[in-house]
Amino acid sequence: MKKRSKIIVACALIFVFFWAEGSSNYGISQTKNLYQKIQVFNAVLNTIESVYVEEVNPTSLIDDAIRGMIKNLDPHTTYLTAEEFKNWSKTYQGYSGIGISFDIIKNKITIMSVMEGGPSHKLGLLPGDRIIEINGESAIGIKRNDVPKKLMGPPGTTVRVTVERQGWDKPKEFTIVRQKIEVESIPQATFLRPGLGYIRIARFSRTTGHELETALTNLEAQGLEKLILDLRGNSGGYLQMAVEVTNKFIPGGKMIVYTKGRIPAAYRE
Repeated sequence: MKKRSKIIVACALIFVFFWAEGSSNYGISQTKNLYQKIQVFNAVLNTIESVYVEEVNPTSLIDDAIRGMIKNLDPHTTYLTAEEFKNWSKTYQGYSGIGISFDIIKNKITIMSVMEGGPSHKLGLLPGDRIIEINGESAIGIKRNDVPKKLMGPPGTTVRVTVERQGWDKPKEFTIVRQKIEVESIPQATFLRPGLGYIRIARFSRTTGHELETALTNLEAQGLEKLILDLRGNSGGYLQMAVEVTNKFIPGGKMIVYTKGRIPAAYRE
């Protein structure tokens, strides 16, 4: 009976597709054609929600449809739900977890950066590692907003992750003790030798400009003559902070970066 219901639903969906598409007039304007496509989308969504054999979450369907649109754009364009944005912000503000930033690449949790001194760093996890299991359950195909729910938790609690790495014969399992992650943009600001300073910027958070100014002031008070600014492994962040950092080293009047788009507000130098 269930199989027959699915066949009936499939036929209903096919009918909706052909009914909507057949009503299109290929001589109409692009705007009207887009409106009709939206009508098709609404018809499909309503049909699935009302007659599909199993109950579905329409919000998840819409989010997945939006992500499908995003996939046709450049790789730097991303859609985040409100919850996903909240979790992303924690990466730059502080949280309790295992100390990594990640992305979903080819359906796998891929580590993009490892917080220096954090629990994952202490165990030797590296950018590029892929987490394929969490607490014994497969993480392949996991949705982005479900990852923090599984990896974050109260300080002192543990989480088991199975990691694969290029060059390993087989995946390895790690038991990671969660800890409070204090997110600092600049984990290192020191002297390599007298007069030669070294500053490493791990990410561009809202406090990066202030942190850099403090680090430079401290080094200058100790006789700074030359400086190495290390951006290796920088996980990115706020563009404005990157510009603010650059402004400290490049004379005024020179263009650092510009943005452009299809609306006036997108044009910035």
